Amino acid sequence: MVCRNVKNLLFCVFFLLLIFSFLVVPVVGDTFTGTESKTTATFTSNNFVKIVWTTTYDSPDYTLFSVYIYEQGNSIFKGSFSGLEGTTYYYDDGTLYFDVSAANLNSWTITTSDTSGEYSTSFSGFGSANTKLFTSSGNVKITWTTTYDSPDYAFFSVFTYEVGNSIFKDYFTGLSGETYFYEAGNFYFDVSAANLNSWSLIVEDLGGSQTTTDETSDTQTTADKTSDTQTNEITIGFEVISVLSVMSLIVTRVKVRTRRKK
Repeated sequence: MVCRNVKNLLFCVFFLLLIFSFLVVPVVGDTFTGTESKTTATFTSNNFVKIVWTTTYDSPDYTLFSVYIYEQGNSIFKGSFSGLEGTTYYYDDGTLYFDVSAANLNSWTITTSDTSGEYSTSFSGFGSANTKLFTSSGNVKITWTTTYDSPDYAFFSVFTYEVGNSIFKDYFTGLSGETYFYEAGNFYFDVSAANLNSWSLIVEDLGGSQTTTDETSDTQTTADKTSDTQTNEITIGFEVISVLSVMSLIVTRVKVRTRRKK
């Protein structure tokens, strides 16, 4: 055997590790760190990027961490997120960078990683962020709740976007409530939140409209009734004609017999 002695054994191990490195798909990503406000180096997005950020601080009372995402060569920001920690998603391609605003922090870290698209029906967070994707059949109920110390300065608003489309499809706001969404496809929420302890979103796909189904069923039932009525009328008509024919035949036979007697 090739792997009997020590040298050959080491060669075999190296060869197996080399093969394994080609089989395992590496996780592509970048990490950015800092203590204050700054603009980061660029990173590449291939339509689906997961962004995770954390911060350290002595006290959260006067801390600030807010980030805008820019495409290289474009002065209009492409996305944003905020809060002392969290996860957001970016659904576009290009060469991008972070414009970080930070105050009263010991440190902050942002990590990016490629993803093929993560889906869910429940979402939660603390600050502003984009959620994972959700799939809609065209009849979706959305329920949201928030927690806060005081409602005076609390803020929560959500835009609904379709993947690959920069024009929002829906919008809702308020510290709690429910709404309905009637478009089919793959979507995500762009959440803007401030002065909240937490927020949560739940998506319930209701499938086909029950009302429409019932109305269709009622319409079909009416059509069936109409068809049955027409069938009954035709049947009665044939029966009347048959009776008249029999009566006519009887009358004819009576006349014939009467003539024979004469």
